[in-house]
Amino acid sequence: MLTLVVCYISAQHCPAGQFYFHERGIDECDSCMRGYYCPGDDKGYKCPQGSIAANSGATQCDKCPPDSPTSSITGTFCLPKDIPKDIRLMQASEIISLQEFDKSKPYLVQEFHFEKGVRGIMFNIADYHTGASVTLYASSKDKPSEKSFMWTGVGANVTVMIENPDFASGKESYLPVYFMVFPTDRQKVLTNILIHNIRYEPFVAKGPSTEITLPSTVRGYFFFSVPNVPVGSLLNVTVVTSGEKAEIRQSQYFSSKKDLQFPNENDYTQVNVFGELGRSIAITSIAVQKTAAGTQYFSVFPYCPYSRSNLTMKVLVNFK
Repeated sequence: MLTLVVCYISAQHCPAGQFYFHERGIDECDSCMRGYYCPGDDKGYKCPQGSIAANSGATQCDKCPPDSPTSSITGTFCLPKDIPKDIRLMQASEIISLQEFDKSKPYLVQEFHFEKGVRGIMFNIADYHTGASVTLYASSKDKPSEKSFMWTGVGANVTVMIENPDFASGKESYLPVYFMVFPTDRQKVLTNILIHNIRYEPFVAKGPSTEITLPSTVRGYFFFSVPNVPVGSLLNVTVVTSGEKAEIRQSQYFSSKKDLQFPNENDYTQVNVFGELGRSIAITSIAVQKTAAGTQYFSVFPYCPYSRSNLTMKVLVNFK
C-alpha cells in the first residue's frame, strides 16, 4: 500500500512597517523597531547614516535636517551640528549599571524613554567605592558646557531630574539628552548610574499635617518640600502610610544639599527605613538638627503590592 505524504509550507507575508518573526515555532509579524524600516518584504533594515526612524512601524527612514545632519548610532534621532560625532552612547536603566567617565572623552548621550504617565526621569550618578567627584552638564537642545546647560551637578553623588516635555499629551515619548561628564580630580572614574521613572507630582507639606490619597498598589518616589523653616531649627518630619489589610514598607530620605530637591537612595544625608512587608501601616521619621533657613527637601518611597483599599499618606511636620 502506497501512502502519499504531502507537506505544506506556509509562507508568511507581512505588510509594510512589519517584519517576519520566526523562533521556537512562533510565526508572526511584528512592528518594525525604532531605527529600522520595513518596506514590505518581511525584513527589517537599519536606517542608513543621516536618516532615522523615530517611531516603530516605519516603512522608510526620514532624512536628518541640515542643522542636525548626523544620525545617532541607534538611528532614532539626529545629532545637532555641534555634537561631537564620536559621542559615546550611555545606557542607563532602572537596573544599576557601570559607566566610565573620561576627561578626554566627556561627551555622552542617553535617549530617555518616557512611558505613559511618567512625569520625569531621575538620573543618578553614584560612586559607592572611591568617592570620586564628577562634574555634570547636560542639555536636550545642543552641546552642553559650563556656560550652556539645562541640568548640572557636582559631587560623588549627582542627581538631576529630566522632565517629560510631552507629559500633557498622555502618550509615550523619547528625549535624547546630551551629557558632558568628567572626573573632577582624576583622568578616569568608573561609577554606577541609575534612573527612576517618576510618576507622582511633588507636593508641599504645609502646616503640621498634610494628607494625600494613593492607589491601592504603589511603588515609587514621592518628593515633597517643607517651606519656611527657621534657621537653626530642630525639624521632625514623619510619614505614615496606611491601608486596609495592606502590605507596606517604605524608605524616607532627606538631603542637606541646598541644590538637591530630589533626595534618593543614592544621594541623601539622612535615611529612615521601615522594612517589614506584611504590615498595614508603615511609619518613618527623620529629625534634622540645626536646619538651614528656607525650604527643606524630602522624599518617601512606599512599596505596597497589595491593599484592599486606597492608601493614605500623612506627612507630619514639627519644628522648634
